[in-house]
Amino acid sequence: MPTAKVLEVIDGKSLMIGPKWEHNDMAGFILILKNVETPARGEAGSNEALNAHEKICTGKNISYEGDGIDMHRRLIAEVSIKGVSVNETMRELGYGT
Repeated sequence: MPTAKVLEVIDGKSLMIGPKWEHNDMAGFILILKNVETPARGEAGSNEALNAHEKICTGKNISYEGDGIDMHRRLIAEVSIKGVSVNETMRELGYGT
């Protein structure tokens, strides 16, 4: 399973990581949490989702497993920190799909 450092928490489900991810013939720095849905920026609840995601991920080393690319060329991934699923944690906070 690849590893990376979280460089920025972009929103409630998106991370900028380094080094870049590679999946099939694509690569990039932004991934999104699989099966996690949060309000878009400016929508009610978006700041709360961002704050929760920041508390969990800011500056942390992560492991991730890619499961495809979305229409914005972001890696859709299952993410964990020290064996604890970030995706599941966010779903437990009410941000599941």
